[in-house]
Amino acid sequence: SYSLAGFIFAASSSVLLVWMGGKESLVYLRIFAGIIMLLLAFYIARIWNGLLFVERSGQVLWKFIKPLAQYFLPLKHPALAFPLGFFWGWLPCGLVYSNLIWAISTGDGINGLMIMLGFGLGTFPAMMLVGSLSHKLKKLLNKQWFRYGSGLILAVFAIQTLSVAIDQI
Repeated sequence: SYSLAGFIFAASSSVLLVWMGGKESLVYLRIFAGIIMLLLAFYIARIWNGLLFVERSGQVLWKFIKPLAQYFLPLKHPALAFPLGFFWGWLPCGLVYSNLIWAISTGDGINGLMIMLGFGLGTFPAMMLVGSLSHKLKKLLNKQWFRYGSGLILAVFAIQTLSVAIDQI
């Protein structure tokens, strides 16, 4: 679902870029992506929770998808885990949305797909461990050094994205 969303939104942005005047618009999308990534870094570090409104806005789409996802619950067979995961990937999440904005800023469907595929693969180990190690994982995620470290890494990446975009102006 992440890869599909990355492809759809990034391919749509490429059409929008042509309509808006080409590559110059892409620079502004990258600046927007960098700002959102920086705000997400603050959110992860629990310095600022302003991105909660983004998650709330995703509730509109989730209202339509949730009944489809609930059809597969409780999980009756391992083969049903894939369609459940596909629908569950549309669950409102600020972290997903920020990566999706980065994918959109590429202006290319394949690049958007690859960014979201990388995001999905990067979150896969954590999702697999959530059930078995949820108590230990929760302790780690709540440690201040872990939150600040994760936020700092994302902030550096956001600044790099902003720097590349601003250099193109």
